[in-house]
Amino acid sequence: MRRSHRNSLPLDIYHWTSHENMGLQAVDTFSWGIFRKYEKKDYEWFSVFKGNVRHDTIYLPEK
Repeated sequence: MRRSHRNSLPLDIYHWTSHENMGLQAVDTFSWGIFRKYEKKDYEWFSVFKGNVRHDTIYLPEK
């Protein structure tokens, strides 16, 4: 799918599975580590990359 922004900047959207794109695999792994931290209180994988996290807050906290 290809679209243009109102300022004519191209935007390409690709629908890949993670085994087709190594960058997507990295993002999946990183996101999984954050999910495990908040949903399962499992800090093991997050602790591997926590030094690279710049901002760590819950976007929509429960009330």
